[in-house]
Amino acid sequence: MLLIWSGLGALIPLAVLISAILVQLTVNSIFGAHFYSSSHWAISLALLLSALASWLIDLRVKSQKGKLVIDKQTGKEILLKKKHTFFFIPVKFWPYIFIVGALIVFLARTFNING
Repeated sequence: MLLIWSGLGALIPLAVLISAILVQLTVNSIFGAHFYSSSHWAISLALLLSALASWLIDLRVKSQKGKLVIDKQTGKEILLKKKHTFFFIPVKFWPYIFIVGALIVFLARTFNING
C-alpha cells in the first residue's frame, strides 16, 4: 500500500494502528477472545480514540510557529508554514473523518447492514 503524507501527517496511520491495538487488547481481555471483531461498538470506539489522537496531533500542528518573510516585489509580509497532510487531506480534518467513520460503523453493525 502506498502511503502519502507530509509533515506530521505520517502520525495519522500510526494513531489508528495504536488505537485499534489498544482497544482490541482491552476489550478482548475484559469480554473474551474475538469480542473486538464481533462487537457492534468496539471498532467504533477504536475510531473515536483515533479521532482523539489525531485531534492532539492537530493541536501540535497549530502550535508550530511559521516563518515570516517579506516578498521583495510587493513588500508584503507572508507567513510560511509547513503542510501536514495524510493522503492530501490536512491533519485538521482527520478527527472529523474518524468520528463520521465511527458513527457509520456503529450504525451499520447495530442494524446489521452489510455493504
